Amino acid sequence: MMMITNYQTNKLYDVAVVGAGPSGNYAAMTMAESGLDVVVFDQRDKIGDKLCTGIVGEECLSLFPADPDIIKGKISSINLFSPGGGSHRIEKDIVSAWILDRRAYVENMAIQAKHLGARYLIGERVERVNIGDECVTLETSKGICLRSRAILVSSGFGTNILTQVGLKKISVKKFLQASQTMVEFGSPCEDSTDIKVFIEGERHPGAFTWLVPTNNQYGLLGSLYRAGDENPMSRYSSKIETRKLDITKIGKIENWGVPIEPIPKTFGRRVLVSGDAAGFTKPTTGGGIFYSMVSGGLAAETMIKAFALNDFSSEIFCLYQGKWEEKFGKELLVGMVARNLLESLNDEILDSLINKFAVNIQTDLLRYGNISFDWHSTSIFQILKNRDVLELIGTIGPKAPMLVAKILAAKAKNLVNF
Repeated sequence: MMMITNYQTNKLYDVAVVGAGPSGNYAAMTMAESGLDVVVFDQRDKIGDKLCTGIVGEECLSLFPADPDIIKGKISSINLFSPGGGSHRIEKDIVSAWILDRRAYVENMAIQAKHLGARYLIGERVERVNIGDECVTLETSKGICLRSRAILVSSGFGTNILTQVGLKKISVKKFLQASQTMVEFGSPCEDSTDIKVFIEGERHPGAFTWLVPTNNQYGLLGSLYRAGDENPMSRYSSKIETRKLDITKIGKIENWGVPIEPIPKTFGRRVLVSGDAAGFTKPTTGGGIFYSMVSGGLAAETMIKAFALNDFSSEIFCLYQGKWEEKFGKELLVGMVARNLLESLNDEILDSLINKFAVNIQTDLLRYGNISFDWHSTSIFQILKNRDVLELIGTIGPKAPMLVAKILAAKAKNLVNF
């Protein structure tokens, strides 16, 4: 997809979308289909070129379909490894997720948006934004200056545009670090949809490492951990660890930040914020594709309504905040408390908890359907209802039971459907 050359600096666009990730592209596609004149900026030379494992749930794939040729397969099972080295298999009967070519998935949305009339400026970093009385002015790193009546900020975690439009950035304490690299297997992988997850334990509280085959020869090795902590992947570079995983080659490790809590305000006069820029990822796993596209759709709906009313005030744009809070805000709340709980557990408790999960919690979950990769609260509640789990958590001091009480209180107040 080439950078457009027929833009007009004196043209007033309807909406400028900053960031051509899942959220920005889906919003652009929706708004362009409704007849709005949309222009999309992205600093990358290749759309969708961002580190991501590409795992999505059933609902995500149903709401936002992918071309069959970019679906690598359905996850058949998960091998869960405890800090003590124990291995437990989560069977396919309760796993419901798919592995996608994330880059192609995002790029295809951009292609659809472009066919509907959206214009794309690729390789253009938006450096300055000014919200005026009549329009929004945007200036890029290459000196291009365009105007729009409204702006959607979907430029990812750490964007400096938020402060320019009068909104708060994500707190430095509210994000995790992710690392990932391509690996080559020593022998052909028998099942390219069988993934491994290693719970790192008290040395890296709340962290986990994954190994996801992308085909029978290559895979993705990655970790999610607290910012500032030692990268758990460092131990997988040793010959001993690579032999255990049957890995013969590890590529360059790349890193990125993952927000785990939304910014307090995602709207302003003529402006909305979606996706990672708004902090919309799952606190438990760091996954962001699903909530990014859901928020992009909600942002597009709000923009379309604003243009129908010819009203770009905060009073209209605040409707967006209410929409995403109702749709998935409670999931973010429960997920954040669950993460805090996980980070408080020591290795002994984690080993016991994972063993209990393998022995009898899977049976409990089967009674209520599959583990959802899109909505985690139902599984979290079901796990916490298990008597053995509650007894384990009750042995480690006051902090963990207090966190459990917060989650169960959310259920009691009907904050999350269960």
